[in-house]
Amino acid sequence: MKMKLESMLKNVNAAHVARKHLLLANVHDSHIHFLAKPGTQLGELSPASVLEGTNTIHEAERGVLLGALLGLAAGLMALAIPPWYTHSSWIVIIAITTVIGAISGAIGMAFLGGNLTNSDYDDVKNRIDEGEVLMIVSVPFYRIKEIRGILDKLNLKSH
Repeated sequence: MKMKLESMLKNVNAAHVARKHLLLANVHDSHIHFLAKPGTQLGELSPASVLEGTNTIHEAERGVLLGALLGLAAGLMALAIPPWYTHSSWIVIIAITTVIGAISGAIGMAFLGGNLTNSDYDDVKNRIDEGEVLMIVSVPFYRIKEIRGILDKLNLKSH
């Protein structure tokens, strides 16, 4: 299982130094991502993915719940219109409408969340807008202490 460590860096140059130290500690480059204000030239630094930089996952989770509730309601309303169904199939109708509602809610809300900045980073958004860079490192649980030690030696403030 991978855990995400987040650290704020003063600028892109500090991000390059931090990346170099993490690579020397055998952290694979694909596990190191950077989130900076739009238009910042990161060079060889890997930018944060859409899933990391936006609220896609959070909104999709909400969409599953909301869609399932709306699907359940639609199924119950469909059952209220007699007599197009047999009494033995009411469970199937409820299950199908609930699942379809959950899937469509997740997809719709995920598209919405793709346009919203990740709310996990609300507290550092101003710092990013001022030119600082957020580094996101995904490491196995057993390496967290080691990687935090490296970041502490570089005098990086963990988010």
